[in-house]
Amino acid sequence: MASILFCWELGAGYGHLTPHREVLARLREKGHSVHIAVRDLTRAAKAFDGLPFHYWQAPTPQSRPDTTFNPTVNFAQILHNTGLGDPTGLAARISAWRNIFAVTRPRVALVDYCPTALLALRGLGIPAIVTGTGFFIPPNVSPFPPFAMVAHLLTPEKLAEEEAQLLKGINAAIAVHQLAPLTSLAQIFHEVAGKIFRSLPEFDHYPNRGPAEFLGLPPDPPRAKGTWPAGDGPRVFAYLKPFQTLETLLTQLQQRGYPTIVACDGITKAHRHKFTSQTLRFVPPTIDIPQMGRESHFAITNANLTTSVRLLVQGCPLMAIPLQLEQTLVANNFQRLGLGVTVRPNMVEDIAPQLDQLVQNPQYRAAAQALAAKYAGRANDYVDRATAVLEPFLVAPSAKA
Repeated sequence: MASILFCWELGAGYGHLTPHREVLARLREKGHSVHIAVRDLTRAAKAFDGLPFHYWQAPTPQSRPDTTFNPTVNFAQILHNTGLGDPTGLAARISAWRNIFAVTRPRVALVDYCPTALLALRGLGIPAIVTGTGFFIPPNVSPFPPFAMVAHLLTPEKLAEEEAQLLKGINAAIAVHQLAPLTSLAQIFHEVAGKIFRSLPEFDHYPNRGPAEFLGLPPDPPRAKGTWPAGDGPRVFAYLKPFQTLETLLTQLQQRGYPTIVACDGITKAHRHKFTSQTLRFVPPTIDIPQMGRESHFAITNANLTTSVRLLVQGCPLMAIPLQLEQTLVANNFQRLGLGVTVRPNMVEDIAPQLDQLVQNPQYRAAAQALAAKYAGRANDYVDRATAVLEPFLVAPSAKA
């Protein structure tokens, strides 16, 4: 049978790993060999625990450029900040990726936020399938468009100038490997054999992308059921990472006496001890998200896309507290669609009024329930659809004929 190579280079967290578990497991069950080349082997081992995959350490940037963009206005600036404009380092990483390709001999590569692997695959005849949320697959335009909330910071001419400079460094790197120069950054992500978008079209980070097929959400792994604490008023579920005003939020929830379940990855023991009460309970992040969505009056997240959408499609509106750029784009979409409210993570004064909005204003729940109704009864066929994208490339050439 054939070999498939999964590649992940940039970004953090399990969101680049767990969505692929069931698809890769199914291909392994069909007899294909699965290779995993990723930036974080420990996380990969946990995400794919129990599956007979082969692991490789992905070549990743070891340092950031001397000059970085902050804030980042478009995806080109993000690529610059991750070291793609350094010809020497990029050329070396391309060589390292090609060494992995030579050993694993994949018939197809599944690529999640890994532009260097996409560059390394050029000219080798190995088809690449790009996968990710809309954020990690920017639209096929040049220069890349600015993100909506910072679009005013740079002119189109300046964006084109910056992209040309980044492209110059990339072309210098791929010239080392005798590859034809690129004419746009978009070629990296769109001169590929296929794309797998993981999300729903309502939540594309680029609302003006144009036609694109979104396959929905990957299946959620089995998780622990939650038991609600005592309390009066609406049930509240919070799925968060620590942020500047977390203590204020927990104080508000505790004082209001709402039955509250908090899954906070990285919360201190001191905070856990201080805020645990008859009405507020802390649980591990492995809590059953769809259950929480069905049983909560509203939820609070950092606008991490997959978890937030899992809650929304259960009819649960959101308070979004974004901690970084991608999450801010997600939160803006939620607010634009009337699915919830946004809180600035460093603004104490935002918290109480926005909690009041979710409790008192029925329009948010109505919008979330309308979204849930739209997708109700639709089979969770993400694994079938994603497998169907990959499987034709795993068929032997003679079998195709």
